[in-house]
Amino acid sequence: MTTLTHRHVCRASLEALYHYASNDGLAPVCFALVDAQGDLLCFERMDGAPVRTINIAIAKAYTAARMGGSTRQFRQRLHNENLHCSEFMDPALCALPGGVILTLPSQPFVALGVSGRSLDDDEKLALQLVQHLHAHLS
Repeated sequence: MTTLTHRHVCRASLEALYHYASNDGLAPVCFALVDAQGDLLCFERMDGAPVRTINIAIAKAYTAARMGGSTRQFRQRLHNENLHCSEFMDPALCALPGGVILTLPSQPFVALGVSGRSLDDDEKLALQLVQHLHAHLS
């Protein structure tokens, strides 16, 4: 059995990104993959993706990793508990949907972030990528 490395996950993620995002007729995106601590493993800016989405994609992935769940869940927690991101004392946190966790066998989890479309479309693409990666890397 092949050991799954961050390099394998990055390559598979980028292949999946282009498979889904290039063929759905929606706007190009930025994509970030981080390790369980939130450190960047790989990043991709598709041709035509706005520059402003670079930091947003990275922040979404970072937040999912640091908070241990999706950025939508984090957003809901902020709302439910009447909190602000700043109260977590981490200026890199982002409560925009589009950051999700990816768990794989015998590997610490990683998180990914997508930005460049509507918030719902960012999250939908991120979840498609997770589903694809589970099917192809598990």
